[in-house]
Amino acid sequence: MDTQAAVRAVKPKSELSDDIWSGSSLRPEISNALGRIAKKFLEDLELDLDVEDAVLTGSYAGRTWGPGSDLDLHIIVDFSPLDDPEAAQRACQLAKFKWEEEHDITIKGIPVEVYVESADEDPPEATGRWSLTKNKWILEPPEKGVYDESKVLKKVMDFREVLRRAESSREEGPMLSAVKRIAKLRKAGLARGGELSGENLAYRVLRRTGELQAAWDMVHDIVDRDLSV
Repeated sequence: MDTQAAVRAVKPKSELSDDIWSGSSLRPEISNALGRIAKKFLEDLELDLDVEDAVLTGSYAGRTWGPGSDLDLHIIVDFSPLDDPEAAQRACQLAKFKWEEEHDITIKGIPVEVYVESADEDPPEATGRWSLTKNKWILEPPEKGVYDESKVLKKVMDFREVLRRAESSREEGPMLSAVKRIAKLRKAGLARGGELSGENLAYRVLRRTGELQAAWDMVHDIVDRDLSV
């Protein structure tokens, strides 16, 4: 997807997606499908976890959905009773990567991304959060805010410059620092300005153009190069 198409794709819509929502309620067939996916993910994980909820969040729980968007399925887990919570969280992260390599699951043509979220995380109030277990909003999506396309394009160029400088080094450290810096700037933008912040939308533009994935691919290639003899 080129830059202009990606920018158009992240432009906020006036309503929630009719494919996913009936009015302001999640369509039952979507809820059932997401529930089955969460159940299968946990079965494959084979860990005895205290699962508190599963929620739909992200762009499809708001008004910035469009081409290139995912259905963000977050499984909420209380890690605190475990002997080694950090090890369990790392196992969940590795399981997510393995799941993505092995599965290509879509709902109505929309990719589903599964993430295990710790119950003690404080997610930004940037998009809505729909509870699959309670069948209701636990955080309603914010009202449509002000969209500034010029600000989005400026942040896209800023992020590209961060990646360009790191790529020229052809080294793992600068590349990892670059992608992590962009992720932190996005998180800060979400906390400050919500889902319509320039940082968040620029990040999503670079996901749609494939530039963020290309950066991660370069990191992997560099690691492979450095470990090869």
